[in-house]
Amino acid sequence: MTLPPPPADTPAAHALALLGERGAGRLPHPGGDLATHLRRVHSQLATWGARPALRLAGLCHAFYGTDGFPTALLPLPSLAARRDFAEISAANELGLAAHGPDLLALFTRVSSLLSPAAWADCQAVLAGPLPGSPEGPPPPCGVPSAG
Repeated sequence: MTLPPPPADTPAAHALALLGERGAGRLPHPGGDLATHLRRVHSQLATWGARPALRLAGLCHAFYGTDGFPTALLPLPSLAARRDFAEISAANELGLAAHGPDLLALFTRVSSLLSPAAWADCQAVLAGPLPGSPEGPPPPCGVPSAG
């Protein structure tokens, strides 16, 4: 899938230029290269109605490497905003949903940090019973279970 470029002279356009300078388009990543993956995350966050700063964070989330992608494009800064990173993680990992049901368990644990749209997509894409749970995944935090 070819994603349209962001408007010129925007933070997203500048981030993409920096990703290009740092070689993200040459780094292999599931589904293509790292730059393509980051644009997909940015697009998914936009689909969920995420604010511009969060979409930009999604575009830049791998500048410092991740647990599953250790190549850092920039030195590691201090991290803040657990909610934003939980949302970015959901957008990121839904693109890698083929990795199995462990993702639903992860996002169930952080569902209270996700927007309703992000949690709904997690359930829709990853739905199915959790290991050892005959009734399937639990509702998001704060939502009473049926029965």
